[in-house]
Amino acid sequence: MRSIYYRLLPKSLASRLTLSVLVTVLAILVITVGAYRVAALLHLTPSLKLLGYGPLLAGTSELAFLFTLFVTVSLSTIAGLFIAKEIGRSIAAVSGKMREQAASASSGISFTPLPASEHLPFELREIVGAFNLMMSSIESRDRRLNDALLQATEAKAALEKAFAHSLDGTILLHEGRIRLVNPSAIAHFALSTKDLLGSNLRDALTHASFTNEHQQPISLDDMFSGATKTESLIGVSTPERSIRWLKVTALEGEPGGDLFFLGSHDVTESHRLASLRSKTISIVSHDMKAPLTTIAGYLDILSKECTSSNSIKAIESSKNSISVMTRLAEDILSTTLVKDTLAPAEMLPVDLSLLLKDVCLSLNHPPSHAITCEAPPGAVVLGDSLRLRQAITNLIINAKKYSPEGSLVTATATCADGMLHVDVEDEGPGVPEEDRDVIFQRFIRLVDGDTAGQGIGLGLYIARTIIEAHGGTLIASAGSRAGGSLFRISLPEVLGCQD
Repeated sequence: MRSIYYRLLPKSLASRLTLSVLVTVLAILVITVGAYRVAALLHLTPSLKLLGYGPLLAGTSELAFLFTLFVTVSLSTIAGLFIAKEIGRSIAAVSGKMREQAASASSGISFTPLPASEHLPFELREIVGAFNLMMSSIESRDRRLNDALLQATEAKAALEKAFAHSLDGTILLHEGRIRLVNPSAIAHFALSTKDLLGSNLRDALTHASFTNEHQQPISLDDMFSGATKTESLIGVSTPERSIRWLKVTALEGEPGGDLFFLGSHDVTESHRLASLRSKTISIVSHDMKAPLTTIAGYLDILSKECTSSNSIKAIESSKNSISVMTRLAEDILSTTLVKDTLAPAEMLPVDLSLLLKDVCLSLNHPPSHAITCEAPPGAVVLGDSLRLRQAITNLIINAKKYSPEGSLVTATATCADGMLHVDVEDEGPGVPEEDRDVIFQRFIRLVDGDTAGQGIGLGLYIARTIIEAHGGTLIASAGSRAGGSLFRISLPEVLGCQD
């Protein structure tokens, strides 16, 4: 019966409202006609006739009229009320289920789509469909937010753990006050943990003294200024603790902002070992020179008194060995204070064409290799002639050492793009590509059967250090001839270089 009723009802809410209005209008019309009929019974017929209702009222008995009026009004009222109730019930049912689902979703209960009954007006079905789509979208977004929140929580926990256990110190400053600090930073700067967060960094470091890498006292502002530009090596000491050496980096959060990051890495042990190694090498190499000088002096005396050719050859061989040992001792001593001893003492114009020819001439005796030098006239650079001579000499000696006797070694200077290039090329076995940067480190040698025991791996290191101190570069590459190596010096600040 109910299904028949739903089939008879219009499908849209607007049509049902229209039907309800029509039934209401019909009821009003019936009541109006009834009113006129009552007026006729009360002898008001003439006035009704004037209004045109005479034919409608003629011949109607009072009882029949009243019964018809009652039935019509009752049916119209019942139909109107039923339709109105049905519309209200549909809306109330849909809105109630929406409220329940919204409350469940806010409590974390999974959303269940509302059924869109075919008996509902299609407007309400569209509202239900839109609600289901909206709730599904909200649930999906909420699920993604929960996943993101979980990941963020896990990442935060991992970050806090890594921050707390990091060997590198980190201090976050806001307007000069400590907002975040890890245990490593507390240890590095000997900070007091009492009331540390929120305190001014200057106040927290009043007990500490700072020195630069040259053991010179510096202020806190100097430390920040240097660390902002590049990673700085500083020493931190307190009355209760010996000096600790730190590599410090300072970063500004945003230009002109209030955030500031201060990072530190403890290098005390490596600094101590490097200092100890330098001192040891310096002492050993210095102490080697004294007995070598004595031996060389006695050999000179013996060479003057000996007449036997074999004895003279033995003495000359010994003197050559003494010279090699003396040069090695000087090289070792140079590396202990390399930044001070190998840096240019003065920057003056140096004619590289003359210097290069002079170096090649001095290294051509004994003539074990064919050494040729070429340089354009007027190849002048700014530098220290003594140090530049040492760098080029080391490269040519290295080329002779690693190339067959009698082979060609060339030293060629060229000018290009405001730079002076000096190429030293040999015909040796060459340097593997993976080793072309390693060979410039201290005490590194690529040993083979022919060069074993020759040198200790300082020549190339000293050469590169000198060139870089002049603002230039020194690189190794494959030679242009079959096999062999090419070492290129590139120096800036060229004056009067003629191509």
